[in-house]
Amino acid sequence: MSKLITFKFSIILVLISTFSYSKDVFSSSTIEIFQEYKNSDVVDRILNPKKKSIPKKKSTISVKKTIPVVVKPDKFYILDTYARNTPKEYEKDIKTLTQYLIAPAKTDLEKTRLIFVWITKNINYDDYAYNTGKYKAYSDANILKYRKGVCDDFSSLFKSMCVEAGLEAEKVTGYAKGYGYKIGDKFKKVDHAWNAVKIEKKWKLFDVTWSEGPAITRKGKLVSVKKFDSYWFDVNPKEFIFSHFPEEEKWQKTGKLITLEKYETMPWLMSDFFKIGYDSNKIFEEAIDNNFTKFVPTYSTSDPSLKFINLPYTKNLIKTDTLNFQIKSLYAHEIVLIDNNKWLKFTKKDSVYSIKHKPKGKKIQICVKRYRKGGYETVAVYSMVSRI
Repeated sequence: MSKLITFKFSIILVLISTFSYSKDVFSSSTIEIFQEYKNSDVVDRILNPKKKSIPKKKSTISVKKTIPVVVKPDKFYILDTYARNTPKEYEKDIKTLTQYLIAPAKTDLEKTRLIFVWITKNINYDDYAYNTGKYKAYSDANILKYRKGVCDDFSSLFKSMCVEAGLEAEKVTGYAKGYGYKIGDKFKKVDHAWNAVKIEKKWKLFDVTWSEGPAITRKGKLVSVKKFDSYWFDVNPKEFIFSHFPEEEKWQKTGKLITLEKYETMPWLMSDFFKIGYDSNKIFEEAIDNNFTKFVPTYSTSDPSLKFINLPYTKNLIKTDTLNFQIKSLYAHEIVLIDNNKWLKFTKKDSVYSIKHKPKGKKIQICVKRYRKGGYETVAVYSMVSRI
């Protein structure tokens, strides 16, 4: 018992002592997010275990500010690092693992995040089961043992670990516009599972399977790609409903219920569309209107800070109108508008890029150049029409 108390006390000391990242490129954002953790090198030791601490001399050289190359850590950076570096000795059973994971959590949302990230890091999607249709009924213990499963397994394990952590959690089943879906498809049977967790008296939605990574097709078969996508953690219900329709209507959580038939006719909007900052309330209302317009095609980029401040969400724009576009980015080297094979640069002020332009061609593209020596990534493509 004394050893156990000593061990728990040690964990508390480590957690209180700080999780501060010492690299200069992260310093300002780390202080802003983790003010109470400013006197420790725990995270630096996690990321650089062989590195020795060397006192730094203050530089007298004036350095010109440039666009940062490394993305600053988000609010879950320290917790994510902790979860991803869980020692193997704590991964033997669900109870031991869960109690280890939630040790640094201060809120129920943080508990959920730690469990969520560990699963996305350590459980792999079972490509063989999906491709052959030979699904195994894994228990939670076997999912933990074999480290693989499909959406039903991911959501079952996530629920069990959340309950073990003292959270109220449920597995939700329904219809998803995911891998293999084509616009216009009709849903005949349930094909996906995800979760709802009650946090601060409010049910929040999570898809740990989709957050584990996307799927691609190779030689006619599904192949999973291990690439964490934080978007599917605590998703806005009015965004979630564009790709996830629950069997039980109580899990829609949109304020306005829709039918499965309506869901089938709604536009297929994925995370890329919402990540760039479109107002989900407006988009949802527009989509459930029987006269909704087509939404602009959007694409993912390597710039996580990119947000549309003033860009239309409709695909078709009137050709005679002068466009006034604004985009915010902390990391873009350059943003351009391509019209009729002419490349026009946005002007930059602080972190906001702006352009005023009267279209000449049939379509315009918005492209971002993340690095000075890199290529351009298309973000959105608009069509020019004479009237709407």
